Amino acid sequence: MLVQLLRRVGGMVASPRLTLALQLAEPRRRGLGDLALLLGLDLVAMQLPRLARAGWALADRGVGAGLSRMFEVAVGFLMVPLAALLGGAALLWLAARGRREHTPALDLAASCMIPAVAFDLLTALVLPAVAAWLPPFVLRWAPAVGLLWYAALLAVAVWLVRGRSAVVPAPAGRPWAVGAAVFGVALVLLTLRGLWVANRCDALRGLKLGDPAPAFTLPAVDGARTTLTALRGKVVVLDFWATWCRPCVRKLPQLEQLARRLGPRGLQVVLVNVEGDRDKVARFFAARRGGSAAGRGPLVLIDDGRVAARYGVDRLPFVVVVDRRGVVRLAGGAVAGAELERRLGRLLSGKPGD
Repeated sequence: MLVQLLRRVGGMVASPRLTLALQLAEPRRRGLGDLALLLGLDLVAMQLPRLARAGWALADRGVGAGLSRMFEVAVGFLMVPLAALLGGAALLWLAARGRREHTPALDLAASCMIPAVAFDLLTALVLPAVAAWLPPFVLRWAPAVGLLWYAALLAVAVWLVRGRSAVVPAPAGRPWAVGAAVFGVALVLLTLRGLWVANRCDALRGLKLGDPAPAFTLPAVDGARTTLTALRGKVVVLDFWATWCRPCVRKLPQLEQLARRLGPRGLQVVLVNVEGDRDKVARFFAARRGGSAAGRGPLVLIDDGRVAARYGVDRLPFVVVVDRRGVVRLAGGAVAGAELERRLGRLLSGKPGD
């Protein structure tokens, strides 16, 4: 059974046209099951740090919070592959026309995606080691190569489904060896991520309500440096965000209103941009406001990712509320709008934020 699995996966990587033709001749071939196994390995290997944080949430905040975080990680990771899979299956079903009952469209689409997932695993293992020597556009566009590969194999599958090629013999060579290499890369990546997580287990726990907020010193968008300690005595809202994050940008007006309305009572809103590019953030605010980011409103700080990591930021936007004594009262940003303002009002009045 294991050899058959390795042969099927290796065949799709090394000889995809022959393997797809065989799958059309033998509809019981399990492309969907093979893809599910590879995606599961890819999910764990790529998202292990976030899954570890979800495990800490389960231990610290209860089953509901932990399972919710795990579900969020899984859905965020699998959304694009599942959408591509269903789109490919629909395309193959339409291409089959009169032979639809004999065409395993979903299995064929799943098989076409196997090389893309294998490529994703390989780049996740190799790119971090050579990132310093590669131009930025390579890192930016590497994930698109897998999707292009998937699209090319879908075109081959459509060609086969429409009857333009006869059934061919089994792939020559040793496809099981290629399949073993794919799973070997996945296991190496999983081992490396596991060691990384094990060495940073406590850091991945993130913030616990009632803990002191980690101290930091960051440059503001105007170049001045600001420390969290300097804000002691105020209720501080730390909003971790990025210019490319649409939910973050949509949330900015609310935070600016909070800063203006509650600022006289001792509230300080701090927008911590995680992109590490001060000029880019300055241009963003200049275009948005018609002027500089400095002046009235929230304080804008620039982080290169290190402070965000200390605060356990695993999604954007991510909000942390710190009381006047420097103690964390809210982390994660699950509360927003009127409820956030209500809690801030209680903290500003010297009452518990809950």
